[in-house]
This record gives sequence, structure tokens and C-alpha cells, in this order.
Amino acid sequence: MPTIRCFYSCSLCGITRQHVDVPERDPGTHDVVEWLNGVAVPALMIDHEQQSPGCRPRKFAEVGIPVDAATDHVGTKSVS
Repeated sequence: MPTIRCFYSCSLCGITRQHVDVPERDPGTHDVVEWLNGVAVPALMIDHEQQSPGCRPRKFAEVGIPVDAATDHVGTKSVS
């Protein structure tokens, strides 16, 4: 399964721009919100729990998810 590199930061434990490989979104089968809630956010949260087991943030200070410049598709790689 192709992946994209996302990142997150947590102000509670000090993690800054931790990169995580997340399964790429297929625009033909996954709605953006469905992919964010079902794939991207859980992957970031799992990584955060592994990196900082005692931290339980209600939200991340920062999240970065690629947007394909050619198509404006969130969570995909450019095929150019």
C-alpha cells in the first residue's frame, strides 16, 4: 500500500514535527473526512502513544498532511 509522509507536533510532551508514514488516500474510494478520521488521525495518534506513552493530548499543536499540487487532492502523492 502506498504511503505519504505526514507529521504532528504535541505541545504537552514537546514532540515537534514527528514524521509518520500514513497510507495514502485513494480519491476514487475515500472521502477526505472519512480518510482523516479513519486512517490519518489514528495513525498519528498511535505513533504519538508509542513515542510518548504518558501523554494524552486532547489535540495536536500542529498536523501536516500533503496536498497534491497538481490536483489539490488531500492525502495523495503527485503522479507527475
